[in-house]
Amino acid sequence: MPELFGRYQLVERIAQGGMAEILLARPLSGTPKSCAIKRILPQFSRDLQFVSMFIDEARITIGLNHKNIVQLYDFGQVDSTYFMAIEYVDGTDLAALLRHFVARGGALPPIVAAWIVSQGAAGLGHAHGMLD
Repeated sequence: MPELFGRYQLVERIAQGGMAEILLARPLSGTPKSCAIKRILPQFSRDLQFVSMFIDEARITIGLNHKNIVQLYDFGQVDSTYFMAIEYVDGTDLAALLRHFVARGGALPPIVAAWIVSQGAAGLGHAHGMLD
């Protein structure tokens, strides 16, 4: 899948949602560190309301600095596609972790679930505190 996208080389798709996709990328210059590109799907690139929400997300994210919130490195537009370059966190995603436990006939241990929720809440608490 290697594809050039502005100042980045896209390596592989990590995930796709209903309105955007996340791709593993490498900057073409500067740091050799990988990042994730979140870009609007083509069918939403001309939806001014959605583009406005995406821009608002970038404006809010740029001011956040917390260990439980990915950093925003870059924001822009390549051709007619808006994107964010964000910190890439290498690891197992929550859906894969849950599938692992379900496949073994179990559930996420309560202590693990509580830790995951507490970490998410800490990031959310920071974000909401910055907006107040």
